[in-house]
Amino acid sequence: PPLPRRPSAPVLGASVLGPLVDVTTRGLLGRRRILLVGLLALAPVGVAAVLVVGGSIGTTTQLTRDLYDSLVMTTVVPLVALILGTTAIGAEIDDGTVVHLLAKPVGRGWIVLAKMLVAGTAGVLLCGTSILVAGVLLVRLDSPGLLLGMLAGVVLSVIAYTAVFVTLSVWTGRALIAGLAYVLLWEGLVATFFSGTRLLSIREYGLDVAAGIAGPEAGTLGRDVPLVTGLVLAIVVTVLAFWLGARRLARFEISDAG
Repeated sequence: PPLPRRPSAPVLGASVLGPLVDVTTRGLLGRRRILLVGLLALAPVGVAAVLVVGGSIGTTTQLTRDLYDSLVMTTVVPLVALILGTTAIGAEIDDGTVVHLLAKPVGRGWIVLAKMLVAGTAGVLLCGTSILVAGVLLVRLDSPGLLLGMLAGVVLSVIAYTAVFVTLSVWTGRALIAGLAYVLLWEGLVATFFSGTRLLSIREYGLDVAAGIAGPEAGTLGRDVPLVTGLVLAIVVTVLAFWLGARRLARFEISDAG
């Protein structure tokens, strides 16, 4: 007679989120790339300190807007999120250590969620702290609305960016190149010169949310996307990225990870 089949192990769900976050955090902090991320995130503070010490030209409020628009949201936030997002799971896929995780009966959606939580939290802490310190150095506490708006824009953008870049890492081994192409070509060129494409730019969502919260202190930060629209689109992008990442990882074969 045929031997009785052993029941398959149950797929673990929310109970493993904590351990997954812990493992991801230790793995992310153990990478050398985190040093580069820290230095990159400190760039706005360094620029603000130089401007204050050197006696910059122009009003400090306008300088703060320019720093936020041209450096923080154009370079620092997307690149920090790109490095963190692609490292959170992409590095594990590249070196094959993700095999040990995929071999366990863990819901793939929880794996993706853990990676996004860790990468997003690290990015928010680094970039959020940096823009607050830089803003206080330049405007002190004379423009609280501007400071709050810039912080909200950074938080929103980092979360959306990291979600997209984690998902890119699951879908392709060239996530870093694809992410750079999106940041430099699409957002840096296409969305800058063609206003109709800004609905597909995470950077624009962050700028317009910052402008909506800052109010009159925002100046020319906001462009074409209203506050509510930018907020809704950022949420949609984040949720869609999570769904696509979980769907792809659910079909991920152990052999795909080497």
